[in-house]
Amino acid sequence: MKQPLIIGIAGGAGSGKTTLSRYLEERAQPFRVQVITMDRYYKKERPQAAAPFHGNPFEDFNRPDALDIHRIMEDVRNEIACGQADLLIIEGFLLFHFTELLDLADLKIYVDCPPEERLLRRIPSFTKWGIAEEDVSAYTSFVAYRHAQYVEPTKWHADMVVNGLCTLKGGEVVLEWIRTRLLRQEENRDRG
Repeated sequence: MKQPLIIGIAGGAGSGKTTLSRYLEERAQPFRVQVITMDRYYKKERPQAAAPFHGNPFEDFNRPDALDIHRIMEDVRNEIACGQADLLIIEGFLLFHFTELLDLADLKIYVDCPPEERLLRRIPSFTKWGIAEEDVSAYTSFVAYRHAQYVEPTKWHADMVVNGLCTLKGGEVVLEWIRTRLLRQEENRDRG
């Protein structure tokens, strides 16, 4: 069975993880790429949290127990077992929190971006999620708290840190690494 090259991409919400994933997916041709986005694996019933200042409740997407890690791992294992992908990209802001995902990754990338920029990138999502304007500052302070609690401490797991303000420059370096590794794997299979 052919094992895909597995790239794990983590970083704060709005840091540029999805941008980097799409960049790699689009440019890794002719290799077959599959992307698993952890945003699709939130539990139906998520933990509730209260806004720090006025106590308004909201669903807390920003902690590990909001994600269905069993479903994520099942899909990752299925993708590996089917043997169709040359490159499997797993991306999510809490990815490095889960040892089982860390252990699978051949390359672990952390996309780092200043909190102010990440906030600006997230503002369009607030209205989509129905967060009232007066809750935005409370919500964002809570998100910053969860980022400091769950995301930032996992940064040291990364093999590479990419600047989220210019993700595509880092993407070029990662893409070259991917191509080199995949070509080497093909050569080894041809010899073997």
